[in-house]
Amino acid sequence: MAHLYHVTAHKPDSVSVAVRATFTGPDDVNLVVGKCTHFELYLVVEQEHERLDDAGNPLTVQEKSLRLVMDVPIYGRIANIKAFRPENRSTDLLFVSTEKYKVFVLSYDADSQRLITEASGDIRDPKARPADAGQVGLVDPFNRVLGLHISQGTFKVIPMYHSKISDANWTSLLSVPQPAPSGKGKAPARGPTPGEFGEAFNVRLDELLVLSITFLYTSIQVHPTLAILYQDSKETRHLVQYDIVVKDKKIALKHAPVKTESGASMLIPVPLHSGGGVLVVGEQTITLHSPMLQQPVTLAMRPTLMKCYNRIDDDGLRYLLSDYEGNMFLLFIQLDDGIPHDLKLEYLGQTAQASALAYLTDGYVFVGSHFGDSELYSILEVESESGSFLALRESFPNLAPITDFCVVDVEKQGQEQIVACSGAHKDGSLRIIRNGIGVEEIGQLEDMQELTGVWALRPYSAARHDSMLVLSFINETRFQMMEGEAMAEVEDPRGFSTKESTLCCQNMPGDVFIQVTPSSVVLIACEGWMVVSEWSPESRASITHASVSNNSVLVSLGGGSLVLLQVSNGKVSVQSTTQIDQEISCLYITKLDQLDAPVCAIGCWGDNSVRLLRVPSLSEIEKDVLSGETIPRSIMMVDFDMVPYLLVSLGDGQLFNYHITKTYQLVERKKITLGTQPISLRSFQSNGRTHVFAASDRPTVIHSKSGQLLYSNVNMREVTHVSPFSSSLAEGALALACEGILKIGTIETVQKLHIKTVKLGETVRRIAHHEASGTFGVLALQTRIQPTGELAEVSFLRLLDSQSFDVLDSVELHAYELASSLMVAQLSTDGPPLYIVGTGFAFPHEDEPTRGRILVLTVTSTRQLRLVHEYEIRGSAYSLTTAQGKLIAGVNSKVLVLRWNADAALLELESTNHGHVLALTLASRGDFVLVGDLMKSVTLLALNAQTGCLEEVARDHDTSWMTAVGMVDDDLYIGADSSYNLFAVRRRHGDAETEEERQRLGAAAHFHIGELVNRFRHGSLTMRMADQVLPASPELLYCTVSGTIGVIATVTAETFAILDALQDGMRHVVQGVGGLEHAEWRRFVTERKQCPQAGMIDGDLVETFLELNQAQQEQVEAFVTQRVPTGLQELIKLVEDLTRIH
Repeated sequence: MAHLYHVTAHKPDSVSVAVRATFTGPDDVNLVVGKCTHFELYLVVEQEHERLDDAGNPLTVQEKSLRLVMDVPIYGRIANIKAFRPENRSTDLLFVSTEKYKVFVLSYDADSQRLITEASGDIRDPKARPADAGQVGLVDPFNRVLGLHISQGTFKVIPMYHSKISDANWTSLLSVPQPAPSGKGKAPARGPTPGEFGEAFNVRLDELLVLSITFLYTSIQVHPTLAILYQDSKETRHLVQYDIVVKDKKIALKHAPVKTESGASMLIPVPLHSGGGVLVVGEQTITLHSPMLQQPVTLAMRPTLMKCYNRIDDDGLRYLLSDYEGNMFLLFIQLDDGIPHDLKLEYLGQTAQASALAYLTDGYVFVGSHFGDSELYSILEVESESGSFLALRESFPNLAPITDFCVVDVEKQGQEQIVACSGAHKDGSLRIIRNGIGVEEIGQLEDMQELTGVWALRPYSAARHDSMLVLSFINETRFQMMEGEAMAEVEDPRGFSTKESTLCCQNMPGDVFIQVTPSSVVLIACEGWMVVSEWSPESRASITHASVSNNSVLVSLGGGSLVLLQVSNGKVSVQSTTQIDQEISCLYITKLDQLDAPVCAIGCWGDNSVRLLRVPSLSEIEKDVLSGETIPRSIMMVDFDMVPYLLVSLGDGQLFNYHITKTYQLVERKKITLGTQPISLRSFQSNGRTHVFAASDRPTVIHSKSGQLLYSNVNMREVTHVSPFSSSLAEGALALACEGILKIGTIETVQKLHIKTVKLGETVRRIAHHEASGTFGVLALQTRIQPTGELAEVSFLRLLDSQSFDVLDSVELHAYELASSLMVAQLSTDGPPLYIVGTGFAFPHEDEPTRGRILVLTVTSTRQLRLVHEYEIRGSAYSLTTAQGKLIAGVNSKVLVLRWNADAALLELESTNHGHVLALTLASRGDFVLVGDLMKSVTLLALNAQTGCLEEVARDHDTSWMTAVGMVDDDLYIGADSSYNLFAVRRRHGDAETEEERQRLGAAAHFHIGELVNRFRHGSLTMRMADQVLPASPELLYCTVSGTIGVIATVTAETFAILDALQDGMRHVVQGVGGLEHAEWRRFVTERKQCPQAGMIDGDLVETFLELNQAQQEQVEAFVTQRVPTGLQELIKLVEDLTRIH
């Protein structure tokens, strides 16, 4: 077996489901967004935003935004999410189904802030044929039944108990018989509870090709009604309605089939207040079928294809519709004396191409997309200057679908980045993706050796921007003032002390500055910079550490002496003192929003302890002794997403974090290693959220997401000190001390991976990097109307600058010619690298391309494209690679070997390899070429240098529908198939006893990834430090249709054994959401074969080990040590190191 480690660097972004719910609290408005293998739970909150009014003056307005509550991984591909509320519930429940027919119901516990699985089950029907339109989940408006259309000819019904159902009827629907009536010696019978589920049953449907299906609004006194839009054998579409007779477990025809528009594709149920019935949405009309009408009401519209809808009002008068081009419309039902009499459709504006809509509240609507970024809009009452009624409020990046990518180091700094082809049609783009956070430098100050601290000051307390930097050195303090767009040193800082170092300096209420030096605490007036008050310790004691919060100043004097000072009426006075039994190494004072009173924290030398002290008494509340011999060097208390934390950094690069409870207890201690040198902590604001900058030899930004602390690398070598410096030139900037220089710059959006978007407005299929010319080649598609009147896709090769991404040149291909492959290759030793494009002609009358071209282009000195040669082929060049300086092309069922004749500047056919169904994807390494076949799995070929022929070395005899292949090394190969699996095969050498065995690729790993992989590339997202030794070596990156970026790494056999035991321990201790099992989820499954996960570790599960509390970690450790000798700290260190490979 192989020893591979798989981990997701970026989760899927593609949105398939968006649901408004009242889930986390009775008064909360939540948004639930389904993204392939996870869903995100958001809370709608109000935030203040600054805008400019018509006169250009700043204006503070209240706007709604989405705050992420939790990101929930699911052991399955999400098919449906529906919100419903049984009787006597104050909040909604979520009904979730997966593509493998697992279903579960979730509720939210507000006290523990955790999800509760209320029910779960398996609705698989192995003999049934899956429905053509995929799974559809429905909830009856009165929450009497859940419905699922998952297979042709059947509809699955899950009854829910409702007060209108008699107990006798309900008993007949239970899968488990109820207890007998209570009598002597018997426990009392339990009555049914609202929302309790009965046994699921199937009802037969005569309609085989169902296009849309929904429950209708009816009186609660009558049966649930099902409306079905279907197509018959003559391709005519009809609407039919059935009653579901739950107690008899059958359906009854309610209304005979009614013929609809031939392009009808969507049903929208209408509440009774608006007349009831159903809206049938077609390509040219929208029709209302209502029981209150003798004839349907029809609205004609411009031909289009509506993709999704959402109701705005509970009474059902207004609906949002979105079409395939991203146009959003508002549909009105107009009533006359309570009876619908007309429909009206208004254009609102253009959004991303929507795959899901969710109207939230107060005119805010969420647009979820598969092809572009998801977006939050507000609906305007007045049309804007651009002619739109929509205002974009928030955008959520979406990489899906990623069709291709390349891994490059454009800046030559050892930091590779991904440039990916993302999106489609008008939302097509390039995405530049790299690990860590970049700092865009604005300016820098030289001669900053021996800097010991930096602080920013505002000219007065209420000022918006900082104007001065305080720079502390070993024996002096300097001051730099903003003058226009430059910094200038302050020659006469007047009341400020300059002859000694500064321990702390900042603004305080009352328009005063405070400066703490080893000798004194000084208050300085903002106006005139005159000293207004001063305090010095008695007996010439020296101040060693200081912290300031509001009107409180906390200082330590050496020998464990701690003094709390208060600033009041322009005076500094002692409020309280205490003596600590250890020397104080660091301290911090603050008032956290989530705690009732101010509190201070200190770190101590002798016993390496951290302590919480009351303010103002300075009495001890809590104490915890840190492990190891290294002392605490920096300490901080901070609120992350309304959760109070204590952060403590040590001198050896380790960082501890604690939760602080309402009773000031330190709980859930966790440790992570951020570097090897002392860490200095400093908080700052970014996009309205609190972050902490950990300055060290590996600078890191600490932030929170979904209740977990995340650590994002900063792309700088070393930072010793940092301070927020929000100037008039750059709001939110930071001043960073590094390598004797003080850099001032703005920090990018804080996230694990930084994503930059280059919008192209067309489908981008392939990309290649031409390093010599500093360009990217991109294959793009546009849809055009041909002279015949037919719509056809036209392909282009675009040449883009690798830095600015400006289009330098473009080459249009022939009509019906689709570009399938692209690469950069140097086909001769002394020739320049060339762009190679493989194409095929997709004529409407042909099922498969029968001719195509291989184009060879060079980049001129003026960075223009010039066609050097075109080679005619019989088919489409689906894939290209090189071996031994020769071009290898997968053309339909053949693999061609082409030699470049440099003298004649043309390609010459050297040999052809047969025996494939369709050579869809190729990979090469040295002399070896790996062929991924559409149906016949993978084949390993070797290029014979003497004959120029490709000779078969070995093949995988399993049948797999391949989507991508990659080569880990000379003997180990990775494949991805259309059943969402990854597998590895190995070339056999000495362990093969016969020639037949040597010609078989042996199975080395099996793993279910749950997504469709489009491409493997060699590379890594992380910068490898010279002294860094990691337990895993990243070998391959991959991209998927859903927007995922993943990493495949190799580990040693010893590390694999530990990780395998850790993975099993995590399965044993941590239960999957909805009762889903991890082992079942990662099980390799195709139509012909099933086997357990093997040879590949699930890093997504393993790395959640760091998120467990200590008790759970100890449980996992106990499980691991039964198989492999190790300890808890060794496991934590191992997993921490693994997180650094992505």
